[in-house]
Amino acid sequence: MASCKKESLIEGGNGLDDWTSASHGYGATPNYGIVFNQNEVPRLDFVIEADYWTAMQDNIESLYGGGGSPASFSDETPLYVPTQMYHNGKQWYDVGLRYKGNSSLQSVYTQGNGKLPFRIEMNHFENENPNINGQLFYGFTQLSLSSNFKDDSYIHEKVAADVFREFGIPAPQTSFYRIYIDHGDGPIYFGLYTMIEVVFDTPMLNAQFGSSDGNTYKPDGDGCRMNEISMITSEYFPNKNNEGASLDDITGLITALLSDNRISNPTQWRNDLEQYLDMDHLKYLAANTTMKNWDTYGRMTHNFYMYNDLSTDKLVWIPWDNNETFSDGPGGNSALEFDFSSLQTTPASS
Repeated sequence: MASCKKESLIEGGNGLDDWTSASHGYGATPNYGIVFNQNEVPRLDFVIEADYWTAMQDNIESLYGGGGSPASFSDETPLYVPTQMYHNGKQWYDVGLRYKGNSSLQSVYTQGNGKLPFRIEMNHFENENPNINGQLFYGFTQLSLSSNFKDDSYIHEKVAADVFREFGIPAPQTSFYRIYIDHGDGPIYFGLYTMIEVVFDTPMLNAQFGSSDGNTYKPDGDGCRMNEISMITSEYFPNKNNEGASLDDITGLITALLSDNRISNPTQWRNDLEQYLDMDHLKYLAANTTMKNWDTYGRMTHNFYMYNDLSTDKLVWIPWDNNETFSDGPGGNSALEFDFSSLQTTPASS
């Protein structure tokens, strides 16, 4: 697998000796100030050999039937291809790049729109190229590039994540990037993207919980409605960083949630539930509702994580994929509407 250089993107040269540096090195401290720069919009370049680009397009066509054709969601993860990545005069080698997403991928692709979301995995090809073993991007292994699907303002992902964190809810860091891709004929501007921290990557969990060793679930599908004990399986509750681990924490939570004590003994029901769920973080629901974030739990069966915080041994809710916040859902009537006209101007006397 070739590790090419494009000298016009390199300032002063850059090579594999950078593996001990803070930019590339294994074990480097995550540099949020560079990766999630809040003061400028950096440029990020990907150079992909023509054959790999063709393979990437052939793969997405096989999953979704070709641009302009109707298609359903695919359960198959799109193909990773090696790309040379450039940022601020430095090169990263044979970085794994693939398309990602559900409706943000399927809908846009079948409409013939080329601005698709991406997932980056810095060391995906380390088995094929041992020289990049442990390669990081300023301390990060995985990153997500959102195309801002259904968001003409381009700020939903960023503002929602910032609001959640200010409200005390763990949420990924975000920032904007100008994305260019050269797949044989020179760099092409693909547009303004939002870089999003990947929840189950070590930096976010360490930064916000002090440990990345707890179970990190990304519930998806009917089972994550949390209304059926028999549907507590790894299919519906995949564990992103402890694959194969026991589902006892999820089972305990849903068993407590569905207990008949909810009606017969509410105090006991609440006490049992609090053994498994960090109730303080349920203020997430208030922020989520206020921001009209309909594309998540409550209406949809996806777009959230649950992390077992080892410091409390309780599950914590983490919002994800917030591009459709601040908007009505399908039909225009699926988000909360506020009407304060009947509220009293002063509290009622007790």
